[in-house]
Amino acid sequence: MNGTMEELVSREFLHPDALRDKPRLSEERFAELCRAADALASGGRHGAAEDLFRKAFHDHDLGSLSSYDLLARYHEERGDAARRDHWLSEKITFLNLNVPGHPFYQPAQA
Repeated sequence: MNGTMEELVSREFLHPDALRDKPRLSEERFAELCRAADALASGGRHGAAEDLFRKAFHDHDLGSLSSYDLLARYHEERGDAARRDHWLSEKITFLNLNVPGHPFYQPAQA
């Protein structure tokens, strides 16, 4: 970052009225997402079904979970170990958990 950029950023702020707490993702809401995803998947819209979970963090406080964890759980509950493992691997890669020194370091899965 150069001096000009630092100066611009130093004057930026987020007004407190723009902040809002997101509700925790409850088990009931997760079940609703699963039903909606099942409906999309049964119509052949598997990508759209997975998008529901990828976007869950926009509207919900996931706590220590990530969208990848939600996807893994969804597929686990449906007996699809391959998709579960895919999303757990994606989690490691895209959250940089495979970088040595990361506080939650996990080596990449083979």
